[in-house]
Amino acid sequence: LSKKTYDHGKAFDWFLNSGDGKLLPYTDEILDAFTMEIEERKPDILIIPGDLTCNGEKESHLEMAEKLGKIEKLGVQVFVIPGNHDIKNPWARNYSGDEMIKIDSITEEEFAEIYSSFGYKEAISRDKYSLSYLATPCEDIWLLMLDTAKYKRNHLRTGPDMSGEISEKTFDWIRECAKLAKENKAQIIAVMHHSLLDHNEVINENYTIENSQKIIDLFISCDIQVVLSGHIHLQDIKYLEKNNKKIYDIATSCLVAYPNQYGVLKYIPDKGFNYFTRKVDVYAWVWENNIHDVNLNNFNKYSKEFFRKRTYDKYYDSLLEISKFSDEEMKAISKTISELNIKYF
Repeated sequence: LSKKTYDHGKAFDWFLNSGDGKLLPYTDEILDAFTMEIEERKPDILIIPGDLTCNGEKESHLEMAEKLGKIEKLGVQVFVIPGNHDIKNPWARNYSGDEMIKIDSITEEEFAEIYSSFGYKEAISRDKYSLSYLATPCEDIWLLMLDTAKYKRNHLRTGPDMSGEISEKTFDWIRECAKLAKENKAQIIAVMHHSLLDHNEVINENYTIENSQKIIDLFISCDIQVVLSGHIHLQDIKYLEKNNKKIYDIATSCLVAYPNQYGVLKYIPDKGFNYFTRKVDVYAWVWENNIHDVNLNNFNKYSKEFFRKRTYDKYYDSLLEISKFSDEEMKAISKTISELNIKYF
């Protein structure tokens, strides 16, 4: 979230405290710490499966592209796709004093233009019906970057469409990509914002892609075994076995929310993939840059407590609306839920 879109007045304070625990005032600092880590660890590729901005603010997109440009200058190939927050978002706002002022989000054409250097320019194939593309960062691993966000009718809505889909019009293009990869003896990793499989028995509506069963069948027929997704903010791996074939959906965390981690995927030829997570080392960046900010100097504790308080307040307010419990009961329930939420994430 661009710092140009807010001051620290009442409007932004309300927005921050009604959110889901993202550390919005520190997105720059977390990304800069992450970039320093990238410089040290020297990965080949950085993949971001959507939601590059808070609510699709143009200023946020332009600054994000600038940060990704610095990462590419380190010799890292960057590939992005949009998420449900990124395009034609009716929630795009400036927060000034007590006021929330509606501002423009960006169109799908502007998204492809702003992020042209991060996948779109290098794509060997583009889908006609979406912002999906096929990239070949190396000979034996190709990336099928799938646009699953539903933003076409967002201008008619009061909020962005949270759900996701892959139009059946795109299926033939996916088959062509898979055929091309097979001819070149390359393995495809699919990347999309929405989950392919349910990562939670209760919370999956609008998180798992709408036509998931058809997409699973399509992916299996195309020999796609690994899918990277985002959206649900949960770090989790689910797999499904069908016709003696397995397909894995790896859901990755939200970098700017507790526990502020990212996934590392290593490909070992003739063996397969190794996946693990790392927390962003904000302390190292703070130390290196001699930053004096009490929250950043106690980052892990601050991030956890911020996340805990957001959950507690959200549940307390919901229980208050129900008007069924005493204050003591509401506090006990909210405290329990906030502890569960921290352990869950």
